[in-house]
Amino acid sequence: MMGMTTPPTQRSAYPSLPLPLLALFLALLLAVPARAGEAPAAAKPPEAPAPVPDEPKDTAATTRHSLKLAGKSLDYAATAGFMSVKLEEGKTSARIFSVAYEAPASAGQSRPVTFAFNGGPGSASLWLHLGALGPRRVALDDDGTAGPPPPHLVDNAETWLAFTDLVFVDPVGTGFSRAIPAKEGEGPDAKPFWGVAQDLDSVGEFIRLWLTRHGRWGSPVYLAGESYGTLRAAGLAAHLFERYGLAVSGLVLVSPVLDYATVAPSLGNDLPYVLLLPSYAAAARFHGRLAPELMARDLPGLLAEAEAFARTDYLLALSRGDGLSPEEDAALNARVAAFTGLAPEVVARFDARIPVTVFSRELLADKRLVVGRMDATVAGPPVTPDGWDGYDPSLDPLLAPFAGAFNAYVKTELGFDSDLVYEPLNPKVLADWDFSSGVSGGQGYVDTSAELRTALVVNPALKVLVACGRFDLATPYLGILHSVAHMRLPLEMRGNVLVRYYPAGHMLYTHPEARRQLLADTAAFYAARQGEEKP
Repeated sequence: MMGMTTPPTQRSAYPSLPLPLLALFLALLLAVPARAGEAPAAAKPPEAPAPVPDEPKDTAATTRHSLKLAGKSLDYAATAGFMSVKLEEGKTSARIFSVAYEAPASAGQSRPVTFAFNGGPGSASLWLHLGALGPRRVALDDDGTAGPPPPHLVDNAETWLAFTDLVFVDPVGTGFSRAIPAKEGEGPDAKPFWGVAQDLDSVGEFIRLWLTRHGRWGSPVYLAGESYGTLRAAGLAAHLFERYGLAVSGLVLVSPVLDYATVAPSLGNDLPYVLLLPSYAAAARFHGRLAPELMARDLPGLLAEAEAFARTDYLLALSRGDGLSPEEDAALNARVAAFTGLAPEVVARFDARIPVTVFSRELLADKRLVVGRMDATVAGPPVTPDGWDGYDPSLDPLLAPFAGAFNAYVKTELGFDSDLVYEPLNPKVLADWDFSSGVSGGQGYVDTSAELRTALVVNPALKVLVACGRFDLATPYLGILHSVAHMRLPLEMRGNVLVRYYPAGHMLYTHPEARRQLLADTAAFYAARQGEEKP
């Protein structure tokens, strides 16, 4: 209590310490009391920082091959292996796996080099690699389906190696590509790579490194993507220019999507239903589900009629929401039913807004078949009796043939050996993907059409070839036409974007006729870019 002093008979235990130092010493002593009978604990030495794992070495295997094309031999080198990508100065973050094919250039010329990738997000590049572009491809039946196992490869007469070197890139988390742990004993964290902007950084850095290490900065550079890979390619065209000063010569967009507002419907976004309608009409005609007068139309004529309805009366009606009168509603349902081949009661049940899952399940419901989302010409029984299982008969059966063929090919023919699981379609990548990094202003849909417009403006020589399958329900062809038309390109630049159509689905190269047509269109596109002729 205040004013109390030490009795004269009591002596201080610390007579030699001044009062301020005595108070400080007692405070420290009381703060860490020792247990009875124990000596005070010794101070712990500072913990050593966790060891950083050794930087993994880039391993690769190079083999030599020869291919007969149009009666002539094409010799080429194939290199399969890893390249470490550093997103921060001095820090290795991931190893990206790729397979590159290079053929000798003609005297005095530099062959173009094309970087190719698939989409997902979460898909490896084996689909374009062993389906259309590479010198070897998976053998499929003429209808695009796979035969009995085991799968096997054949020489690809439609390979793009005839006119360009090829580099197939597996983004982090796909194929053999993996993030590298930051500390020893920790698992790799790939999430920093899984996002729209993050993906452009890592794939863009891979492209820079590959060109640098192979001495190819003087070569014409092309980007080829499929599905989400087209969104990546459009973004990279601007990113490579702005970040590294690399102007690409051309883009090939196979089954493209640039703006997710064209494929992701919501209560406030009816646009995807409008853009799907012509593809529904093409599928219904293929399966003989339209009325006789529409079945009598050839495919281009039918699609022109369906497009006109979709972009006018259908779009306007849906924009009114529930403001239609009963008579208008009935008339709209009848017209949608006529173009889709669905029963009017099914159309009415969904307010004339038909999701892909409903169309796939209902078009051939009387036969207990579902049609493919990737390729609506393919139909098969559902996995579950009710058909609401998400099974795609045009995609799911192809997973084993492509994955099995690639695992055998990379080891036996390309000489690359790894115990890693090759991830053809990694669902974790898609589940963890940061789409927000690709949304302008923090709201809305992922969209790289603005980046493509930027690339076209800053590099007026850039040309884009768009390849669309008529029976593609995943990225319907009218969607990319909508996106391109809304890029608001200057009149003199609109011819820089060429659109071609194919009698196939999303993986249009699974059909022989479409694959041959794609080769012809692409070869002409590259030749025009090299100044040889115009497509």
